[in-house]
Amino acid sequence: YISNSAGTGFTVYTVNTDGTLTTASISPQSTPTQGGDGPKVIQFSANGKWAYYLDNAGNTIYAYTRAGNGTLATQIGKYSVNGGNSGYGASALVIHPNSQFLYVALPFYLNGSIAVYSIDQSTGILTQVGSNIQLSYPISQLVITASGSAIFGLSPGASYQTTIPTVTISGKQAVLFWTVNSSSGQLTGPVATPVGVNPDYMILSANGSYMYVLDSTAGTTITTGLSCTPPPAT
Repeated sequence: YISNSAGTGFTVYTVNTDGTLTTASISPQSTPTQGGDGPKVIQFSANGKWAYYLDNAGNTIYAYTRAGNGTLATQIGKYSVNGGNSGYGASALVIHPNSQFLYVALPFYLNGSIAVYSIDQSTGILTQVGSNIQLSYPISQLVITASGSAIFGLSPGASYQTTIPTVTISGKQAVLFWTVNSSSGQLTGPVATPVGVNPDYMILSANGSYMYVLDSTAGTTITTGLSCTPPPAT
């Protein structure tokens, strides 16, 4: 599912056995956002029932049921994730593998925070669990392990700046690590591991043992590998 720059929804592709892409018969999926700025950061629950995505400004989570053929069938709801404050939008979201919790990174709201939502197992409706976890630094990306035992957040080095109003907040230049309670959804941590000067993107190996971080500094891209030992699922 690729977000359309025109702001109308997603172009959908089928992944063939040789790795090539073919435009799917259900493409495009029309999922307009309230502000008309288009969707981004779509995630699907592991049980295959629901899809959640942010609008481009990161102000709202949109929730849809997902049909067996991949169609985003019916809108479940939409949820403000920044207290209604324009310019303080979310940067990322991930869903726990048990399909019971959703996590959203808010780089600027409360000077950097994470919101946790429970997912109703009958309807897919979201309900925030407690208050936002205040960090005092921005998180630009979230990654969750396949077991759901840990979440990693990337805190960049460059100063982040909101649009309206203009606010600048400095990153921690680190990968952050939280353990996850799969029953309550609550996070414990974080533990920070410094990574370069201007980390931009991270990817976790499929076995959960290694994290690779891209660091673009002075026009140079550097790849850093980190050894990871996530805890067992709880």
